[in-house]
Parts: sequence; C-alpha cells; structure tokens
Amino acid sequence: MLISEFNTIISNEIKNQPIPLIYERIGEKFNHYFIDEFQDTSVLQWGNLIPLIDNSLSAENGSALLVGDAKQAIYRWRGGKAEQFIDLFNEKVNPFQVEAKIDNLPTNYRSLKEIVTFNNGFFKFLSNGVFENKDYETLYQNAHQTIDKNENGYVELTLLDFDRDDDKDEVYPSKVLETITRCIKNGFSLEDICVLVRKQKEGVAVANYLSQNNIPIISSETLLVYNAPEVQFIVHVLTLLIRPKNDELKVTVLNYLASAFNVTDKHAFFVKHLDLSMPQLFKSFEQFEVFVDSQTLLQLSLYDLTETLIRAFNLVETSNAYVQFFLDVVLDYTHKKGSDISGFLEYFSKKKNSLSIVSPQGQNAVQIMTIHKSKGLEFPIVIFPYAELDIYFEIDPKEWFPVEPENYNGFSNALLNYSKDFEHFDKTGFDIYNNHKAKQELDNINVLYVALTRAIEQLYVISKKEVSSKGVVNDKKYSGMFINYLIHLGLWNDSTLTYSFGSPEKPNKKEDRDILILEEQDFISTAKEDHNIKIVANSGYLWDTHQEEAIEKGNLIHAMMSKIKTKDDVDYVVNDFLEASMIDSNQMDSLKKTILEIVEHPKLKDCFIPDNMIHNERDIITKKGQILRPDRIVINSKKETYIIDYKTGREDKSHFQQLISYQDVLESMHLNVTKKFLVYINNTIEVKEL
Repeated sequence: MLISEFNTIISNEIKNQPIPLIYERIGEKFNHYFIDEFQDTSVLQWGNLIPLIDNSLSAENGSALLVGDAKQAIYRWRGGKAEQFIDLFNEKVNPFQVEAKIDNLPTNYRSLKEIVTFNNGFFKFLSNGVFENKDYETLYQNAHQTIDKNENGYVELTLLDFDRDDDKDEVYPSKVLETITRCIKNGFSLEDICVLVRKQKEGVAVANYLSQNNIPIISSETLLVYNAPEVQFIVHVLTLLIRPKNDELKVTVLNYLASAFNVTDKHAFFVKHLDLSMPQLFKSFEQFEVFVDSQTLLQLSLYDLTETLIRAFNLVETSNAYVQFFLDVVLDYTHKKGSDISGFLEYFSKKKNSLSIVSPQGQNAVQIMTIHKSKGLEFPIVIFPYAELDIYFEIDPKEWFPVEPENYNGFSNALLNYSKDFEHFDKTGFDIYNNHKAKQELDNINVLYVALTRAIEQLYVISKKEVSSKGVVNDKKYSGMFINYLIHLGLWNDSTLTYSFGSPEKPNKKEDRDILILEEQDFISTAKEDHNIKIVANSGYLWDTHQEEAIEKGNLIHAMMSKIKTKDDVDYVVNDFLEASMIDSNQMDSLKKTILEIVEHPKLKDCFIPDNMIHNERDIITKKGQILRPDRIVINSKKETYIIDYKTGREDKSHFQQLISYQDVLESMHLNVTKKFLVYINNTIEVKEL
C-alpha cells in the first residue's frame, strides 16, 4: 500500500474518534516527537499527527520538536505544504494548548564566505520584487545567514549568448566541460564537483557530452541499464523472437549488428537480411562467426537464452557492468515470475527508467544529479547549468473550482484546466488565480535556493542572456533575475558575459588520501553443455512404481499448468522445470505431450489464447472469510468467465460441488460465469463440462 493511501485511511478512521482510541490502536505511548524536514509534511500527515502530539503535550514531560526550512520546500507536487510550517513560525496557527517557542538558526556552517554573501544579497533582492504573497516575501527578507567559515570562496555567474533553443544542449554542456577543466587546473579533483540540473534530460545531455570528452561521471539518471547499446540489443532480439514479423524491430537489430560486424555497405546488408525468416536470419549470421539457432533459443529458459545471446554475439569481451546488471535483473525476474519472455519484456519496459547501476562512492568522477535529489547534500563545487527556468511555466496545470452541488450531480468542486482566464471568472476564480501564481513563485524560487546553497567552496551558475533587442530583461526567468541583480549591484555590462565574486583558487591544499579503485570482474559465460555435469532430478526417485508415478505425474502437471497462461508458455515452463531439476529429460517429453493435450483440447483451446485475462491459482476471500483457490479463471473479450479445475483419479461429486462454490463467489463479484470444466489427468485426458 502506498503511504499516501495509508495517510488517507488513517485520517478517515480517526477524525471522528476520541484521542485515546489512537493510543489503543498503536499499543504504545510516545511522550516526545521529533519531526525533521517539516516543510515537506503533507496536510494529511500533519492532521494525523496532531492528536498524538497534543496528547503527549498534555502530559508533564511531553514535548514536540519540529525542524525545517520553508525555503527548501520543493515537494508540493507530492503533497508537501510549506504554508503549514510558515503559519506555525509566524504564530498565525497553533493547534496545541501549549505555547510554542521559536528558535531561528541563522548560522551557515556549510559554505565559505563569498557563497553566503552572494546568496544573502541575491535572495534579499528577490524578496522585494518576485513575491505577491507577503508571507513568502517576509520569509526571504529574513533569509540572511551569518558566516561561520572565513575562507573566501568563489561565485561565478555566466550568461551565455545564443539564439536558438535547439543549441542549448550543446552550449550548456560545453560550458560545463570548460568550467570543470578550470577547476582541475585550480587544484580540485573531479570528485569535488557536482553538476546540478532541473530535469533528467538536461543531466543526460551533460553526461553524454562529458563522457564523449573522457570525463568520468557518476549519475543514477545516466547510469541506467537500458542506456547501454548491448542491453538494448538483447531486449530487441528477445522481442524479435516473439514478434518475428516486425520489420521495424528487425532493422534495429540489423543496424546494431552492421556496426558490430564492421559492415561497410549497410544498405546491401539490410536488403539481404530483411526478408529472411527467423531461422534463415540466424543461419546467415554464421558467416560472421555467430552460431546460434532461433528455435534452440526458444527452447531455453529466459536466463540461459539471455546468456546465450551475450555469448553468441560476443557482446562482452572482458567486462561490462551494464550487461552484468541486466543479467541480475533477468535472474531475479525468473526466480519470482518464471521464464515468460513477453512477461519479462513488459516488466523491463516498466522498470527500465529506474534500473541503474549502483555506483559506489570513492571514485574520482564528476557527479550529476537533479536539484531534488541534491536536497540535504553538499559538495565542494557546484555547477548549475540551464539556469533559465520560467517560474510561471507549467505543463497541463489543473485547479479545483467550487461549484453548486445541485447543478453538478452532488459534486462540490470541478477540476478545471488552469489558465489566466481564472482571474476573470469571479472573485473566487481571481483568488484561485493569485494563490496559484503565488505558489509557483515560492516553489520555483525554493528550487533555486536549494541549488545555490549546496556549494561549500565554489559555485558556478550558467544561465542565458535573456535581454530583448530593446534592452528589456525577462524578469520571469532565473536568467532575468540574475541580470536584474547585477544591475542592482551596478555591475551589469551588456558586453560582459561572466561575472565573478571571490577567488577561484582552492583555499586549502587538498590532503592526499587513498582513492578506492574498483575494477569490474571479467565476464565469464560457458554453455551448460560444456560443463559435462549430469543432474539427477529429485522427482526421479518417485517414479519407481506405477502408483508413485501417477501421483507425481499429476502433481507435476498441476504445478506446470499453474505457470501456463497461453500455449506459447508451454516450452518455457517445461524447460524451467528441467533447469530446476524438478524433472529429468526422460520425463520432459511425456509431460509436455500431456500438457499439450490439455491446452489443445477442443473444449479448452479457447481458454489458452493471448486475448484472455488469466488468473492461475489466485486466492479469493468470500464474504464469510472462506478462502477459495480455483486452478484457473479465464475472462474472455466478451466478459464471459470460464472456470477450470484439474483433478487426478476418479470422478467425485465433491469436485462438482467445488466448481459450484467457485461460480457462486465469482458471480457475487459480478462476473458472468458461462462455462465450468473439470479436467481429469490420468492415463488419458478427460474433460467434463458442467
């Protein structure tokens, strides 16, 4: 259950209950509460905690300590509401009977003098011109920090002059590289540097450029497993094996191989291979020393199939962290879900934007991360490119607008597309418009504040020269705010693009220390046929007598059928059982034959087609608390529901009664049960339809 859902459930349960009930449910009483990062607390979270804290404060020794910084509230999009904290320390609200004591923490123990001085001046300047809301304005007017470290430090503001937005992913990364090079010359190491970006795609652009120029990088966004061409090739081949007529996919695979095989005439290579069937296509690769058969691949378990592709196409010469991590993903999936290729591809498609290589600390490399991920962290040098955000820019914003319930089927609010038109609706619309704008101002200035306060020794801001031909500055953007601040300081010169404060030299000589060197292990893959290992399956010991053979065969088929959704799964499942040593090669043929008799049976074959929704061995809890577990439930495209149960031995009335009980509970769930089957698995397959 998501924590957001949990908060809602708690809120609904306790809002009309006396406070002692909460303690009765918790089972333990806490006297002291400490909440950190309070500015990111949601309304529901705080509402759920107030009764607990209030009860503890009523006791003699109870206390509550709330710590936060409303200027670092950057999680409104996931429920955080800084206004709760602002109202508390402005003493507008106090949900408790006890008087609150407010302590301001003004000292900056992180950054050197020039960085603190720059931020003090810059955000004090912004407070007088950006905010419509007086509370937000006061927040930043009181943002002044005292200096703890007397070393000078360095701040550099660069305004790039380019016209086309298409150029920004070349101009900004180039300036980042130039800045990194200067920092290295001034005595810093790559590990001292962090590049902060607003969006992941900006981080990818910077990472690609630095990598092309041989700058080592660490970035969770740019170390995604799917970014590796070898991994993409494996995924494309797996997809092609189950969609052999997809010519677009075939071109993608051939394009990778043309480069891998050093093909000079790519066009001729495509023409020659594009119309080949899958067996012919893989046979044609033998001229490039790739010996693998498509039909053989489909007989392998998912993990063995993947490793065979890596080995056959020589995707890894010595080591490749991306491929090795991908194999870990495949292995984990097969342990939990089985060897269904289409199922794995669907799983990987959902996860590919979050599966990244774990990059250990201690490497001498530049870090790249989003501002949101950097919150709470600090770095000797921070480089902040793409600093040109329009603080009022949003993608598809929405707002709730109050309506008359009698005119809208009882609904009290309507979710509308937010635009400037809101201010012209009526007074309510005008207030919503102004409140929305004020939140945008706070949230986006907070993001800027977090970015500019991560640096310890040096801060580099790379923005754009946003000045019109008539000399008008775009004050809605970060870039315009920086220019206006330079004008305020009397430093602005239209022909000057770089402004600096302090000294770029490293204030303290870096202490020599050992750098952790991590080397990837060589990738070793050997076909299991070359190991010359013979495995005796445990189940083999149970096939000594006819009776044990019948029992074990029935159990095995039942277990296999629980893994099979469509006819295409039969080979994968049988091979999985063979690989897991649950059956041996002699049993495999017999079991596969029996299973095919079931899935191809005239009465059952429509239950094993891909268009159906399948539930194998899923628990159903009845209203009376009874747990039922049908072997197979099939819901077809016409919303018709079929029930299938597998049995061994003779017919029994209890088998029919069991199906009736399944039907009753499914129909109570508003499912239309049209067919029920009992499948008796003995020497022959007998299907009884009720």
